[in-house]
Amino acid sequence: MPLKASGQTIGVLVLQSYTEAVRFREKDKEILTFVSHQVASAIEHKRNEDALRRSEARYRSLVQSAVYGIYRSGLDGRFLDVNPALIAMLGYGSAEEVLVLDPRRDVFLDSQEMMRLMREFERGTRLDSVEVRWKRKDTSAITVRLSGRVVGQPGDPASVVEVIAEDVTERR
Repeated sequence: MPLKASGQTIGVLVLQSYTEAVRFREKDKEILTFVSHQVASAIEHKRNEDALRRSEARYRSLVQSAVYGIYRSGLDGRFLDVNPALIAMLGYGSAEEVLVLDPRRDVFLDSQEMMRLMREFERGTRLDSVEVRWKRKDTSAITVRLSGRVVGQPGDPASVVEVIAEDVTERR
């Protein structure tokens, strides 16, 4: 019995009787067909899981090794996820330290600047190369170029903002 997944044969299920007097009947063939469908489905599911796991690992590696800061925040501006480059940019030692910050008070030098950016995001505006002033853990100021977008529907409180941050202080 062929094992078929997505219209392609991916294997064969073989059942053999070593007793000469035993012959498979139509009911046996129906059961074998059902079993072959289940086995093919399980194989396809496992292959899809493996492909997804590999894809997630590639993207995780890309974000974790990026030289630019990458973060996700809620529409209130609070960090949800940060990569190592953003942690270093802000002068902290761990993601946990950054995730508990209140960006309005602890990151943006001008809290009104953050509120303006969040309003733009709420309207669904994609921001490209917007320069803002942030403060590091040691309170020194840096100039950061932000580019980002809202993921989700504008106005939906469950939406998140994905942003890439580049420290351009030295160029300024």
